[in-house]
Amino acid sequence: MPQEVSVSYRAIKRKVYRLIDARVDGDKTEADVQESLSRRSGLLRLVNI
Repeated sequence: MPQEVSVSYRAIKRKVYRLIDARVDGDKTEADVQESLSRRSGLLRLVNI
């Protein structure tokens, strides 16, 4: 049975800003940020099907 997933705009915005902050602070590389965003966009596509 599929689970219902609720993703708020605010939660996505918060995660994106955290990724940007981590990139600026040097905690993550550009590749890390791209991989994380790619993973999340894949999840969002699955939710919207």
